[in-house]
Amino acid sequence: MLMSEARLSMALDHPNVVKVLEVDRKKGVDYLVMEWVDGRDLSAILKRCRALKRKLPASFAVHVIRQVLAALAHAHECTGDDGRLLGVVHCDVGPSNVFVSRTGDIKLGDFGVARGLRKDKYGGPIAGKTHYLSPEVLEGDVTLEADLWATAVTLYELLTLERPFEGATDAEVHQAIRVGEWTPLRQRRPDVPEAVEAIVAREFAHDRKARVAHAAQFADALKATGLGAEQS
Repeated sequence: MLMSEARLSMALDHPNVVKVLEVDRKKGVDYLVMEWVDGRDLSAILKRCRALKRKLPASFAVHVIRQVLAALAHAHECTGDDGRLLGVVHCDVGPSNVFVSRTGDIKLGDFGVARGLRKDKYGGPIAGKTHYLSPEVLEGDVTLEADLWATAVTLYELLTLERPFEGATDAEVHQAIRVGEWTPLRQRRPDVPEAVEAIVAREFAHDRKARVAHAAQFADALKATGLGAEQS
């Protein structure tokens, strides 16, 4: 599985993706060599913001998510040597896998559980972290939309410092996701434009046909809000 996942990751070459440089085996141990990002992941940044009780600027949050969506658009559209679409799904989008470098680069990393839809044969436990799973993933159906759902959850968290779907146990979180039980964005962050709240609400639709189907569409909708212009 590791070698198959590594080959998927090595097919990706984008400035917003942490690059897998090499995969090999030494003394019976498989290993990956990956690009080093000198900075912090978003989970560390969120932890610090919570400790200081200081929300991130909305423009910065949207900027980060637009870069994540650029990475996902590349991954979702990546083709193999035969020119066929691989349909790579990250499966674990969330703050711990988004890195902000000291020079301001935003990179999506850890495609370690990524899978190609065309060749998906792993089965087994649900991939991804509890709070970021879409309703269909909970039913075992992994599609490209799963990454966009998790990205919307991450955007909500960046803006509010709280996760939209909550519960004391994994089962309670799963139930909240299944029934669509979440606090509207502007109740927790009134200064966020209504357009951003509408985008988040659309992406949390239980029926995935009501959401956008492509990362680029999601990014374009955020761009249209006027937030997230290139940071200086």
